Amino acid sequence: MKPSDYDRKFDAAVAEMKNAGVWRWNGMPPYLRLGRKLGFKPRPPYYVSFGKVAVLSGAYFAIFMGVYKLLIWQDPVKSVPAQLIGALISGLLFGIFMATWYRHVCRKSGLSSWDDL
Repeated sequence: MKPSDYDRKFDAAVAEMKNAGVWRWNGMPPYLRLGRKLGFKPRPPYYVSFGKVAVLSGAYFAIFMGVYKLLIWQDPVKSVPAQLIGALISGLLFGIFMATWYRHVCRKSGLSSWDDL
């Protein structure tokens, strides 16, 4: 069976990240492995645009923080809307930080773009 264009690019990206010394955990985070097992075709985060990484990472973190603050932390001083706004701001900052980090490592390691693989 002939591998798809996605599979060829994904394998090339994994090899390129390994040759550049990118940690496997950073290049293949758990959500990526889960997505592939479920039949989706996600790209490694180093091969995704800054904006998409910021939005996806920020949304993931904001949801996690929102649930954590409402169910576990339960700050009696802050109202529920204030806690949710705090989670959104945390997610925004986390998303921007992660996108900046991935872009920095990508440039430092000399990784190609997804289209060039």
